[in-house]
Amino acid sequence: EKKEPKLCCWCALAAASREGERGLEREGVEGVTSPPPPPRQERGFARAPLPRQRERQRGQVASMAEEEYTAGELEEMEEAPKVLVSPTAKGRAASPEFEGDSGTNIDHVLPSKFYANRRASKAEIERRHEKFGYDPLDRALMEQREQFELKKSLKSKMTPGFMKKQRNPHEEYEHNVKRLLRDHLDTMESLGIAFHHDFTNERLGFSILVARYGTEGRKFVQVDETFPHSECYPEPLKPTDELIAVSGKLILDPEEGPKFTLLQDTISQATRPLRLTFIHGERREEAFLEQEERREMRGVDRPDCAPSELRGKSAKLAESAESRLATLRSAAEQGDELLADECSAAIEMALEGAKGMSERAEARVGDDRYALSVKEVAETKRVVRANLARTQAAAAAAREAIAALREKLERERGHVDEAERCAERA
Repeated sequence: EKKEPKLCCWCALAAASREGERGLEREGVEGVTSPPPPPRQERGFARAPLPRQRERQRGQVASMAEEEYTAGELEEMEEAPKVLVSPTAKGRAASPEFEGDSGTNIDHVLPSKFYANRRASKAEIERRHEKFGYDPLDRALMEQREQFELKKSLKSKMTPGFMKKQRNPHEEYEHNVKRLLRDHLDTMESLGIAFHHDFTNERLGFSILVARYGTEGRKFVQVDETFPHSECYPEPLKPTDELIAVSGKLILDPEEGPKFTLLQDTISQATRPLRLTFIHGERREEAFLEQEERREMRGVDRPDCAPSELRGKSAKLAESAESRLATLRSAAEQGDELLADECSAAIEMALEGAKGMSERAEARVGDDRYALSVKEVAETKRVVRANLARTQAAAAAAREAIAALREKLERERGHVDEAERCAERA
């Protein structure tokens, strides 16, 4: 005897349901049909929309200042071929050194593209850190440094055979940095805020240091101070300007220490004329005024101010004292005591002024970083001392003349008194 298989509760319920549906369909009961099977789910994961696409679906548009890159830029990152273009893309072919599957594309982080997408004005680009915080070059170099460190760590884990097929991370990083800097320089040149100068003098007349914006911004060579004997003083070079290239060669990743010292030695020992390329600093005008104010407060003579204030004022005081001395002598000959006293007081005032000028001159010091300032300060001290000596000589002569005049007047008064007494006795 054939036995029916035993079913669990769920299987029995499903079998009964199927039998019931088939029975209803056979009997032709209207309005009762089996539910359609659920749609089949394909295996895999659907790609999530990009942030800007989601905002467009909601009818919202993100502001340009809030988003890092637009959706179009991100699509170009995925669709663009993996070939690095030459830094000066006009009319040049792609660099064959960086062709192949292992290459990276940095078109989406070029500073020129960043400014173009945001339609930044010249004023905004001149004050780019105030407008954007870290500027596009800072952000791009941050990304390049992260990729460089990652590739170095991965390369250390590769087998020697596979490592030979991979490009050197250092060469790739250097190539990308050069391209970013070249694009940055071309952008600034197109706006007229970068310039070249061919220095012919051995002494350039400016000092440099390594600077950076924030804690993660790129390091660059900045002009710290400009000196009057420079060929570019006071224009076009000013403090906070960036030195970006020497003889057409871009400065990559300057670091304080031996590397920066080597750069300084290379610049100082290079043959003249030497072409240097600068980009305007963001606070160049304010920095120049602050530099000049500091020099005035330190009392450093500026060679472009000839004759200096101290020299001119001390010379005028000496001339005034000598002129008053001549007037005093003439008054003494005529016996005009009132005019002689007035001239003597003026000479004493000129002497006090000359002493003050001398003290100010002695307090001045020359800037040891350029010899011309030291010479100018020494010459100012010499001139002011000489003018003080002239004033002192005039004051001494005036005192002698006043003393002689008073002695003469006293004798005359004595003669007059004696004559009056004789007249009374007579």
